[in-house]
Amino acid sequence: MNRIAVFPNGAFQTNCYIITTDEGAALIDAPSPASRIIRRLEEENLELRWIYLTHGHFDHVMALSALRERYKDVRIAISAADASYLDPVVCRRDLSFFSIHDDKDITFPSADLLLRDGDVTADGLTVIETPGHTEGSICLYSKKDKVLFSGDTLFARGVGRTDMPGGSWSALQSSLRRLFSIVRDGSVQVLPGHGMITTIEEERKGNPFLPQLDQ
Repeated sequence: MNRIAVFPNGAFQTNCYIITTDEGAALIDAPSPASRIIRRLEEENLELRWIYLTHGHFDHVMALSALRERYKDVRIAISAADASYLDPVVCRRDLSFFSIHDDKDITFPSADLLLRDGDVTADGLTVIETPGHTEGSICLYSKKDKVLFSGDTLFARGVGRTDMPGGSWSALQSSLRRLFSIVRDGSVQVLPGHGMITTIEEERKGNPFLPQLDQ
């Protein structure tokens, strides 16, 4: 990949990552408002080819419909276990959890690709299944580029919450052990769903929420 740009978007300051390659652009997560994402893509004359979703929570998917309307050929990928979040009923359950009420009809395009552990995306990102924050949370890893898009699984000095439907603290702890056993290079940049960028080494040494890790 040639370049990665990040900007927080929406009320929950969800990080949206734009990956630029010779073939075009891909997004990691699609937080609303879509207008900010579209403006950024148009300013750089980029054609959106793929949207990869780290999980299905509303603050990561609400721009999908507007993006599909603008970019007719964009393809949407989400884990098989979280595909149900693109059902409006499930999304409304999410919104209700946060006491957010939206009178507008919620609709989403269906996923074009269901991701599973070990899959490699069109942009060379390896899928690592990391259930815990949601049942189908994933991380996307490029060993070559030394980057890990961690979604809401791993943050700088934090981890994803597990008190929402589908969350599991024990599953998250198991996922983190596995994640750190796969991504062992401490210099790998961790690009989370919220907050600042960090590294595997910084989190291995200083994240108080990690389980006991093999050294």
